Amino acid sequence: MARGDGGGRDGRGEPEWRPVTDVDMMTAIVLEQLGANREQLRTLEPARRAPHLLDDHTMERIKQVFGQQRDDMWLWAETGELWQDQDLNAAEAAKVDQYVAAVEAFAASNTVILALADELTGGTIETTLAKSDLELGVETLVGARPRSLSLP
Repeated sequence: MARGDGGGRDGRGEPEWRPVTDVDMMTAIVLEQLGANREQLRTLEPARRAPHLLDDHTMERIKQVFGQQRDDMWLWAETGELWQDQDLNAAEAAKVDQYVAAVEAFAASNTVILALADELTGGTIETTLAKSDLELGVETLVGARPRSLSLP
């Protein structure tokens, strides 16, 4: 999906659409990206219990990278739609359906990562250090903050 120099949906040029003969390669790329997203989720998930271990810079970088991934997701989806509109034999149609399903899972994983990043941003070390002892104490008492952060 290399970009040309025309006016594409995102302002970076019209994509050079891949032929359906590239469906296996494209599916492999999407599945690799899906695997990387799942690994990112496995890395971030424990931070739900201790978001104060993350910093603002890390969270902003995650939002930037996965926001760009989200913004480019239309390329992957539209490729599948273009292929589905073609006159395909049964084997090609099955491969395109697998591609489309992989893209849907890829997009869903991206949405989950961005939602988790938004959730974790509210508890970074900088956010925690900016709060008063009273605010931290109240959050601990109402269960909004892990007990490990409570003051002695």
